[in-house]
Amino acid sequence: MGAGGSHETPLHRQQLLHTTSLSGANAGGNIRECYSSGRVDGAEYVGGLVARNFDGNVADSFWDSQTSGQTASGGGTGKTTAEMQTAGTFLEAGWDFAGEAANGVQDIWWILDGKGYPRLWWERHGGDPAAPANGQ
Repeated sequence: MGAGGSHETPLHRQQLLHTTSLSGANAGGNIRECYSSGRVDGAEYVGGLVARNFDGNVADSFWDSQTSGQTASGGGTGKTTAEMQTAGTFLEAGWDFAGEAANGVQDIWWILDGKGYPRLWWERHGGDPAAPANGQ
């Protein structure tokens, strides 16, 4: 991420080499409500979510410490795979999930609790907007 950039509520899952799963460097930017579940490999400047954070803000964001192979990050909170696949992890951080109103009514995310990572609302059941939220 460049200086002053912003990542807010994207879904980011991929395998990257020689960096982090979301941002190699956060220089004065904002990263909020993001997560990563991909493997991270590299010799230096690696991290679970952000490799290096220079006066940036990382809030309410997580990385899977088991699948990434990383125990540290320049920002965010490492969680186990089980925690990453539990709605409560994200709800406690204020993420707006379909089917709840405490964190907002935009219904940005949904999750099939215990079976996968959060998804954007339109990804549920192959993008069928008529499908029930949270796998119900």
